[in-house]
Formats: sequence, C-alpha cells, structure tokens
Amino acid sequence: MRRLCVLFVAVFTALVGSLALAGPASAERSETFDRSGGAAAAVPHAKGACDGDWIRATAGFSGWAESQSQCAVFGSTGYKVGYKWEIQDGTNARACVQGMGFIQPSGGGPKQKTWVTLGCGSGGQGLVVWGNAAAYPTVRAKTQPGMGIVALYVWRH
Repeated sequence: MRRLCVLFVAVFTALVGSLALAGPASAERSETFDRSGGAAAAVPHAKGACDGDWIRATAGFSGWAESQSQCAVFGSTGYKVGYKWEIQDGTNARACVQGMGFIQPSGGGPKQKTWVTLGCGSGGQGLVVWGNAAAYPTVRAKTQPGMGIVALYVWRH
C-alpha cells in the first residue's frame, strides 16, 4: 500500500510539474476572481503562460463554437472558475458566450458538464461552479443574429 501511495505522489508531482507555469516569472498586478462568489480583486503575483493570459477565439455563425484552455484546473469542493471575455477591438460583431462547469446530479453519480451564460454583447464575465473536478476550462460562443458575420473575441479564466 505504501508503494502505491509513493507511486501516486510521484505521478501526481510529475503531472503538476508538466502543468507548471512556463517562462520567466515577473511580478505584476493582475485581475483575479474571488472563487467564493465575491467581487474580483487585484493582487500581485507571478505571471506565466497559464495565468490569466487572453485566449483568442471565434464565435460560431450558425451554432456554438468551443474554445478550450491549454491549462487544466484541479478543483475542490465548492470551487468556482472565473471566466471573462471581450470582443476584440475592431470587430463589428456581437456574441453570446457560455462557460463550462460541472454539477453533481441530485441522485449521485458522476459529475455532469454544464454551460453557464457569461453574457451577450461585447463582453462579460462570471463564476461557474466547478467543484471537485479536473479538466480544461472551455467556453463556447455564437455570433448574435444580425450583429455581424464573424465575432472575434478573447477570453481567460
């Protein structure tokens, strides 16, 4: 049993190490989300490739188009993921965007993926229930009818 635990710790450490922040760290102020559901706060921290960088995406014209982060989130009980999105400057279009989260079915069983609306128009944000799940944050978006053909936007978590 002890060997199994040591093996698990070694594998987990290697996995987390592969997801570690890349590149040189530099201290700067960055917007973060209060995972308890409160307002966002600005705090100093080290910035890296998976730490709040904007991800470019295109909203679907005839349906939802998904965009997935390259950085996994390992949640815990009560954890929420904060998403923020904005239409790119110079884009003459509007979009509706949803963020992915996870819910526990009332009857038990495995967690189910759910989509939560983060807003329509030129930008929005929100906290999405994540819980005790390990996955890559994902958003999906579609262009609002009559508001342009292609909506280019950026998002982060």
